[in-house]
Formats: sequence, structure tokens, C-alpha cells
Amino acid sequence: MNAFFKPDHPKKDGEKYALVLGGGGGKGSYHMGVWLAFSQMKIGFDAVSGTSIGALFGLFYAQEAMEPMTDFVMNMAPDHIVNYMPELPVTVRDTVRSFKKIVDFVWQYKDVRMDVTPLRENFRQMLDYDRLMASPIKFGCMTYNDTRKEGRAFTKDDFTPDNIEDILIASASCYPAFPKVEMMGETYMDGSYADNVPIQLVEQLEPEAAWTVVVDIHEPDQESSKDLDPSKMMLIQPLINPGNSLDFRQEHARELFRQGYLETMKYMDRFPGYIYTFTPGARALMQITERYLDAQFEQNQIVLPSSDTLAKDALAGMLEYVPYDLENSFMKDYNYGLLVEALGLLGHVDPLSLYDYHHFLEEMVKGLSSLKATNTTDTDYKLVEIFSNLKRDELTIQLHRSLERNNGSYPQTIVRLRDLIPIPYTLALVWYYMEKLVQFHPEIGDRKESGENG
Repeated sequence: MNAFFKPDHPKKDGEKYALVLGGGGGKGSYHMGVWLAFSQMKIGFDAVSGTSIGALFGLFYAQEAMEPMTDFVMNMAPDHIVNYMPELPVTVRDTVRSFKKIVDFVWQYKDVRMDVTPLRENFRQMLDYDRLMASPIKFGCMTYNDTRKEGRAFTKDDFTPDNIEDILIASASCYPAFPKVEMMGETYMDGSYADNVPIQLVEQLEPEAAWTVVVDIHEPDQESSKDLDPSKMMLIQPLINPGNSLDFRQEHARELFRQGYLETMKYMDRFPGYIYTFTPGARALMQITERYLDAQFEQNQIVLPSSDTLAKDALAGMLEYVPYDLENSFMKDYNYGLLVEALGLLGHVDPLSLYDYHHFLEEMVKGLSSLKATNTTDTDYKLVEIFSNLKRDELTIQLHRSLERNNGSYPQTIVRLRDLIPIPYTLALVWYYMEKLVQFHPEIGDRKESGENG
């Protein structure tokens, strides 16, 4: 894992910072959260490049127009982007249920241009051309020239009052979902066909940048940007799956706004946590929790399954993908904490809120206590066969029940299965002892933590 560079001092006189905003359609509201986080940290960028939705956010960053973009994100709706666009599904189940709607949608625009009038109207309302051109922030966006079959970058030097709208709409015209744009006698479309994360473009805009932040809002199963120089760059990529790029629902936009903010604050060492996000003052209680669990396992002579990736695997099992690495000072010695977060996911605690740690633990225990599963006992015949037919969350529940029946220890029939079921085996143990911590040590709730609850 490469350690990305983060400046540990205020920007020096004459020092330049750059920002790269990748494409992603309906996932672009994540960029607004990134913008808000850096604004609160009083970190500004001198050059911005973007592709597709990243180009739109980048342009308004260069215009220094946070308020109208925030309003746009917070009031997002499909008909603010395209006329007659359905709310497309996010999950596989929704996709199956909505198959006919998707087919009808695609067929409707097979031979007819999609009407992107709403997007253009919103762009015009937010654009202040004179303010943009007077801004000291350099800006460039990537498009794809379909006539010449090559990428084409545009900068502020190329803009005129007459062409700026077409250029930015072209950068965001993800064909065939969105129509191509005719301008200057040629056909253009989404810049992602050339460069979805235009790092080289921002290097041309500001070749002397001391630090560059690259925001790549891809799905967890996609590769990260390859043109990164860890000695002067930092990569921000979603730790939680950002969802469907054609999902422009208000709920989705607001979730991604929060996610971009919370995750940027974690990347920048402001907030602790990995998938979940905690207030700065939570660090002390998180460390106490680490020591508490370590002491309980040692005192009760509990041997955990031998695996260097157990905690990460537990999270991956709950998320159904392997989350990207998060590099910050809070992640050091945060081992049991990852298992506690996995239990939070198992208990359906919302990961897109800001928690003080004690409140999170209470919500986790409450959520876990409401889980249901078929009853079994430690003496059931063919225990291995029974366990093999349970889902992972059901197995964790059953193992937790076994610990409750045996005062925190597994019977030997289950201990012998430890390495066959390492994740449920360990999660059930952590669940049991965290439950005791919250139940019998309410004084930890008296520890004052700065920040606000989610």
C-alpha cells in the first residue's frame, strides 16, 4: 500500500494545490461533500480539472460558487437532469423488478435525442461567466471528439459566452444514455471516453503544484487511477459503494454529499473510523475498547482464528466487496475496531452519519439484539451440517446465543470448528463482550466527545 502525501502545514506563500474530479454521473454529489470538507479545513485549490459530472463541479469550484451547487445537490431529482427520465434501479432486485422500465427507457431514446433541457437550464442559472473568467482558479475539462475519435481538453482560454454551455454539457454527455453534442462543426460526447480522471490535464494547468488531490468516484470493483504520484498526490475514492451513475434521486444525492464529506475528513485525519465515521474526541474511547477486548480475550484464554485479514474479510463479507484501504493516523492499532464496525453493518446501523463512539456502540448493540434466526443448540446432531446451511449473519447470531448460554465461552464442539467459520466465530465473541461493555459500564457514556451525533 503506497502512502499518499498529505501536507502537514498551512500552504506556504506561492505554493499551489490542484484538484482532479473524476466522472461518475449521478455519483457526482460525492464531489460536493469533498468540496465542503476542504472548505471547512480552509484548504483551497489553485487549479481544477474534471470530466463529465466532475467537469461541472470543477467549473463551479473555479467560479467559487458553493452555495448554488449545494442547493442543486440537496434538491436533486431526475427531472432536473433529463425530461421524462425514470428513477433507475440501484440494487439487483430492483433491476429485475424494473427491467421493463429500463427497456422502455432505452428504446425510447434509441433513435431520438434525449431531452437534456433541464440540465442546460440549471447550468445557465448557476453560471456566472464573468465571475468564472475573473477567478484566479485555473480550470480545464475533458471531452471526447467523436468526429476525430480523440480526446479534447478545454480550458478557460477556450471559453466564450457562446460555447461554454455546449463544452460543459458535452463533457457530461455519457452516450448513449445522454445525447452527443454538435459544436464547432464536430460531434462531442462524454470525456470519460478519453480520460475519466484527468490528472495529466491538471498537471498541464498547474505544473508546479506541490500537492494534488484526485477524487475518483468509481465502484469498489474497479481499479484506481494509475497516473498517481504518491510523493505529491492523494487519492480519495469511495469506501462505501457509491451506487448507480444514472441514479439522480434526491435521497441518493444527499447520501453521496454526506459520504464525500465524511470520507474526505477521514482521509485527511480529521475524523477517526473506517467505514463508519466518528467525532474527533472518539479516539480515546476507541482505544479503551481495543484494550478492553484484548484483555477479555486474554483473561478468558480465548484463541481467535489465525488470519491476518480477518477484520478486513469480515467487513468485506458485510459490504459484499473489499473496501479500499484508508490511510490516516487513526487507523494505526485499529484492529478490533474493524470487527466492531462489521457488527455495526450486521446490526444495520447507518454508516453515513457522524457518531460519537458511545452512541454508535449503543446503536450497534440495539441493532444486533433485533436480529432473528432459527434456533439451534450446542448439542444439535450434525452441528457442522446445520451451520453450513446458515447464512453468515444467522451463523453469527447462533454463535452469539451459544456464548450467552455458556457465559462467554464456546463449548468444545464449536471451538473445534473455529478455523472453519473464522468470521462468524470472531464476530460473535466481539458482539458478546461489547454488549457487556455497553450494558455494565454506562460510565463510558459520560466521556465527553466533541462534534455532533449523526
